[in-house]
Amino acid sequence: MFNNREIATAIWLTVFAILALVNPGIRRSIFDVVRAFLHWKILASVASMVLYTATIVLFLYILDIWNLELLKDTLTWLMFAAFPMVVRFLVASNSDRIFKQIVADNIKFVVLVEFLVGTYVMPLPVELILIPFAAFLVILDVFARLNSAHADVAKVTGALLSIAGLLIVGIAFYRAMVDYHNLGAIATIRSVLLAPVMSVAFSPFVYFIVLIATYESTFGWLNVGPTKTSEVIRYAKFQIIRHNKMSLRRLQSSAKHLQSQFTQIQTTNDVDRLFNASLK
Repeated sequence: MFNNREIATAIWLTVFAILALVNPGIRRSIFDVVRAFLHWKILASVASMVLYTATIVLFLYILDIWNLELLKDTLTWLMFAAFPMVVRFLVASNSDRIFKQIVADNIKFVVLVEFLVGTYVMPLPVELILIPFAAFLVILDVFARLNSAHADVAKVTGALLSIAGLLIVGIAFYRAMVDYHNLGAIATIRSVLLAPVMSVAFSPFVYFIVLIATYESTFGWLNVGPTKTSEVIRYAKFQIIRHNKMSLRRLQSSAKHLQSQFTQIQTTNDVDRLFNASLK
């Protein structure tokens, strides 16, 4: 049976779906988003994200940490925490400290996942009010962090989400301690800890995706300016990779300071001079 939170969520989703289908502008925008999502690069990224998540789940299952009872929690985390996490770091102007930022944000992921899976369910009228408020708070926090001009708003929403996350974790551990014979309390502890564990394990994937996207963006500057032969472009790409390797911070720094020079190179000697000068 569905709980009150799931029923309230279904009601609001139905309302938004009807409004979207009735409004031609929104309907057209949805089709455009779906068409953009079907691009092979996005589909490949999503497929690799799902595969990586499945690998994490398999590893946790072998360690007897994950079980089928956590399937809904895992799918919720994948859709509402993992995917937005990747998007956030892809659009961030400075994404070099991914692991540190993911650890700092884990409390918010606990709030989101635990709220959506319905660990603490209230009466239906309350849930109908709580669902849009919680969704608004999370969306506001995400968009506020995409623009430094809204840093003050991000601090407030971040503080509210963090407080809620600490309350959820505290209540879960308290219930487990006072009623340790109750398997439901232990299951709640597992559910609460799932989001942080999955997020930390997911951080290498996020780093790798952002690294690839940054390399692609950097390589794009080679196609700007004077026409270059394919040999020069290949050589420049090789040198960019050789000098930056797996360091996202170094790559972002070189892309920031050398992108204008990338547009002006015309020979392999230009490439060598550029990198030799940057190393001095």
